[in-house]
Parts: sequence; structure tokens; C-alpha cells
Amino acid sequence: MKVLKSIFSALLALIVVLSSFSLTIDKHICMGRVHSVAILKDAPTCGMELFAQSGENLSKMGGCCQNEQTVIEGNNLLAKIINPVSVEYQSLWVAELPRIIETFDFKSISAFAPRPHYKPPLIEREIPILVQSFLI
Repeated sequence: MKVLKSIFSALLALIVVLSSFSLTIDKHICMGRVHSVAILKDAPTCGMELFAQSGENLSKMGGCCQNEQTVIEGNNLLAKIINPVSVEYQSLWVAELPRIIETFDFKSISAFAPRPHYKPPLIEREIPILVQSFLI
């Protein structure tokens, strides 16, 4: 049961991470076929664009290469946005903070003993020595 619980927890954590993850897929298409695909960066070109720029046979090269970019957006609702505290609330905190600190008695907490009259029982035998095992 414990193993099943840990597997289920890991699966749920993976679902949350993948649902909030966004990425970009870039494809370079040359003459109607996908030449290269890249994730999170630009796809490398096929090299035909260099020939087109040099002026060789522009009639055949015109429009043979395309770059397509697919953007997969993640769920941004999971991120909690914290708004800054307004000036009215800041002055309230500054005014109330000394009174809140006064209510705590830190000196008595450090001197507090949980059971001052408790004495531990006497040990008949030394248990750590009885439990030890020695290799010969």
C-alpha cells in the first residue's frame, strides 16, 4: 500500500509539472518535407537558403524552404501572484508589531523544563552492551 501511495504521488506531481510546462517546437520544412525539428530553439536550416542568397537559380529556389513554429502554452493558473501590500496595511503592521511582540514572554519559554520532578528509572543492565555484536 505504501508503494502504491508513493507511485500515485509521483504521478500526480508529474502531471502538475507537465501541465504547467510550456515549450516551443520549431520545424524547418524544405521542398514539402520536414528537414529538421528542434525544441526550445531554432531548427537548423538545410543550406538551400545560402544558394538562394548567392543568386544561383532563384526561380527554382523561390519559396522552397519554410520555418514553422508551434508554441504550446502551459497552465499559468497554478502560479500564485502575490500583490504588494498597500501603504495603509503597512502602517497597520508597523503600529501593531510592538504590541504583538510584547504579548510573547520569551524569557519564560527558554527557562521552561517539561517535567522538573521526573527522574528516569534505574537501569538494571547496560542494554547497549548487551545488544552489541563483535566480529572475531
